[in-house]
Amino acid sequence: DNLGKVVEKNQVLLVGDLADMLTVVRHGNGRDWWVVLPKDASNHYYLFMVTPGGVTGPETKQSGVAWNYKDWAGQSVFSPDGSKYARVNPFTGLHLFRFDRCSGEFSAPLKITFPDDTISSSGAAFSPNSRYLYVSASKKVYQFDTEAANVAASKQTVAVYDGYESPFGTRFFQQMLGPDGKIYITTPSSNNVLH
Repeated sequence: DNLGKVVEKNQVLLVGDLADMLTVVRHGNGRDWWVVLPKDASNHYYLFMVTPGGVTGPETKQSGVAWNYKDWAGQSVFSPDGSKYARVNPFTGLHLFRFDRCSGEFSAPLKITFPDDTISSSGAAFSPNSRYLYVSASKKVYQFDTEAANVAASKQTVAVYDGYESPFGTRFFQQMLGPDGKIYITTPSSNNVLH
């Protein structure tokens, strides 16, 4: 019946430190998919291609500044149009790239740090039109205009944690753009609410 049933499986073994920031984006051909998994504490990225014929890869790409800390408490995300890739965590800040959906190449790396915050968790999501990037930094959510001449200078604070608990502190953590065009933000603790 093939309605969600696994009929064949491929196994791929990666050895080494992997960041828990796996994300996917549709290939430029509109049929296949790129699966991107960063290598922990580095600027290396493993790319897999998922096609009707199976999984190929990994192909390793290197771009941007190497991360110098473990990749926990963060997130990576593609823009809805697949042209931008963001990777963020509380220790290394925001890394933003252009992404070529046909070749799988990263380009124009940009690193933005948040020296004014005490951050314990972070996440990111793009606006539905792929222009604005929202980055959670524990007690704040920032908006960046990814089409601005100076992306770092476009930073605006759009939310500030108010101390609400349910039952624990509901600071800002990972984000997801929903099918309704709204961005939903989790909390870093066992809470029963979303932002």
